[in-house]
Amino acid sequence: MAEAVKYYQSFFTDGLTITLDAGADITNPDYQAFASFTSNGPRSDSAPKPDITAPGVSILSAAVGTGTEGLLLSGTSMAAPHTAGIAILMRQAQPTWTPLQIKAAMMSTADPEGVAGFTPLRGGTGMVDAPAAIETVAFLSTPDGRHNLAFGFRQLTGSYVAARSITINNKSGQAITYDLTADTSYSSEGIEPEVTISPA
Repeated sequence: MAEAVKYYQSFFTDGLTITLDAGADITNPDYQAFASFTSNGPRSDSAPKPDITAPGVSILSAAVGTGTEGLLLSGTSMAAPHTAGIAILMRQAQPTWTPLQIKAAMMSTADPEGVAGFTPLRGGTGMVDAPAAIETVAFLSTPDGRHNLAFGFRQLTGSYVAARSITINNKSGQAITYDLTADTSYSSEGIEPEVTISPA
């Protein structure tokens, strides 16, 4: 033990110059994928859940009662602090925005391409994006505060037509133009959903 300490002290002598070279990339093809234990929505009341995706696998966090040590954990308990922390940063950047407006901005700026094999049933609106959420000047919202266009569960025996409204909130003080389109990528038992947006 004494020799190891002696080497440690001599290695970090003042004035010593060392060079660190980057090693080869570590292969991790699943780093963007959903965790194997991720649950799909919707909820039992047909509400889409989750709202958003955040890192939640092998996250290093403080280990309670250890002083300064950490612990690798996985699950919602690790993903939720990511979104909560970003919400706090947003609150600092936009102190006049309400909690629902902050939630809407985070959902509106989430990145679906940040999750491999993305599907809204499992990933909400996509991977939470802190810079995009903090810097956004506009976001989408719905009257129910869910900020998604949920039509709920229907046991169809014929055609079904329904409409939902969504609001574009522009906080920039300047005109913003959007070109809105709808993309449906899900069909079941021969049902082909059709979505139109008015005004587009």
